[in-house]
Amino acid sequence: MMNALSFRDVFSIVHNLDLSDLEQAGVINPGANCGSDWRRFNDDFGTFVLKLPSARLDKLIGLIEARRPKATPVAVTFFDFEDRSGEAC
Repeated sequence: MMNALSFRDVFSIVHNLDLSDLEQAGVINPGANCGSDWRRFNDDFGTFVLKLPSARLDKLIGLIEARRPKATPVAVTFFDFEDRSGEAC
C-alpha cells in the first residue's frame, strides 16, 4: 500500500532521472536527444506517462522501483515500553 512518503519518493526519483537513465532503461530511445519524449518528460510528465506504450511504461516502473528505498523493519527495542510509573525520579 502506498502512503504519503512512498508517493513522494516516486516523485523524488522521477525528478532526479536524467536522459541517460531513461535511455539506458529503454524508456526513451537512445539518440533521441531533444526529441518530443524527452521534452514531454520534462514539461508534462502526466502526458508522457499516459502516452507511453505498455512495454516502455513497464521499463519506467522498473526504473523507479529499483531506486525506491527498501523497507526496513522498525526497531521496537528503540522504545522503552517498561512501566516505570512507580519509580522515583
